[in-house]
Amino acid sequence: MSIKDSFKNSISFRIIIIGILLLVFMIPISMIKSIIYERENRSQEVINDISNQWALPQELRGPVLMVPYDEYRKVSEKNGKNTVEKIEKIRNYAYFLPSKLTIDAKITPEIRYRNIYKAIVYKGNFDIKGNFDISDFKKWDIKTKDIKLNKAKIFFGISDTRGIKDQVSLNFNNSKKFFEAGISTTLNKIIKNGIQSNIKASLEDNSFHFSLKLNGSTKISFAPFGKTTDVSIYSNWNAPNFIGNFLPDKRTITKKDFKAFWHVLDLNRGYPQSYKGDEIQILNKFQHEDINYHRFKRYAYTKITKQASFGVEFNKMNDYYQKSERSVKYAMLFLVLTFLIFFFVEIFNKKRIHPLSYILVGLSLSLFFILLLSISEYLGFNYAYIIASIATIGAITLYAKNIFKSSRFTLVLFGLLGLLYMFIFILLQLEGYALLVGSIMLFIVLSAVMYISRDIDWYAINNEQH
Repeated sequence: MSIKDSFKNSISFRIIIIGILLLVFMIPISMIKSIIYERENRSQEVINDISNQWALPQELRGPVLMVPYDEYRKVSEKNGKNTVEKIEKIRNYAYFLPSKLTIDAKITPEIRYRNIYKAIVYKGNFDIKGNFDISDFKKWDIKTKDIKLNKAKIFFGISDTRGIKDQVSLNFNNSKKFFEAGISTTLNKIIKNGIQSNIKASLEDNSFHFSLKLNGSTKISFAPFGKTTDVSIYSNWNAPNFIGNFLPDKRTITKKDFKAFWHVLDLNRGYPQSYKGDEIQILNKFQHEDINYHRFKRYAYTKITKQASFGVEFNKMNDYYQKSERSVKYAMLFLVLTFLIFFFVEIFNKKRIHPLSYILVGLSLSLFFILLLSISEYLGFNYAYIIASIATIGAITLYAKNIFKSSRFTLVLFGLLGLLYMFIFILLQLEGYALLVGSIMLFIVLSAVMYISRDIDWYAINNEQH
């Protein structure tokens, strides 16, 4: 036998071929990832479309009390050769954030379907109350006669006003008013969308109370405008994701619903309670930017500044795209361990397996992920995983039975593939512990392979086949 034929028949050559095949299968694996991203992008487009028609994710900012006042300054004018000084009156505005802000929210999410895709929208009932302290006028040395209390306005920010479902009445200092659309130009960088009402303020305590019925989608968040801000949320949703810079002080999550409560102080947020004139623009750098969807790979996200608000996002109860993507990360593990089983069958059964058989088995393993994705869009991830696993294990086992010509090795293959798919399924459920458990299990598998192959004389196998 020539050296060339000897090498072709050697164990080393077969290991090289298997290694090359594993590298080649990186191509279909990457294609499968692209399909998952494409389907998720399509799903996100549908979610965005439904949200645009229903109402976008909502952020509530405010309320903010604006009180006009007059201030005076000296102005020099030339009258011929003489310079004349006179006092000019200028209208300016003071802005106050609530001394106490309490928001009680009851939110009812629901799932809207379009074809096989679904989006989470919600209906919310918000009870908002508190009070304003405008005593800083004394600190600023502004006289009472110059404060225009009867021309004050109150503003409340709602990121997508299309979600407002009823007229909003305001009880301010026991006087009933109605909110109107629009935000003052001086506040439009801080509260870009919202409602306003003309009110008569008091130099003493200014209390307010109003209720709001508001639709939104995906998430709800709040800006901590109060000196003390207390927000409580009750929802019949069991998969909340708490977002923003503040986690709830208390939360209770059951299989049917959740409750959450936040208590945020002005000391926690980094900006003051009252402003004169253009000082209000200080708030601009502390607030969320507009809620716009930006494409980054497959994600759509809300861009926020580091001083974000806080709230809750209503997660999908069954995010099969995320789980499908995670499962593809284990694709190479599927291939390596399955090929390893076939390779050891070659060694112990002393029967050569053609590279084409490895290719067909690898394609079957790759198609598992396509089956998993396509079925999960209809039945959910868990059922899809079971169906795709049974189909793949059955196809490979029946195919291997004719190759191995041994019931014992076929049963071993069937059992190991079953354990492998069960192991990956458990890893996908663990999430936080996946790395730890996966590392331990891989170490056990490697140790088992080393133990099984400890007495194999690889050189003797080559000599036997020569």
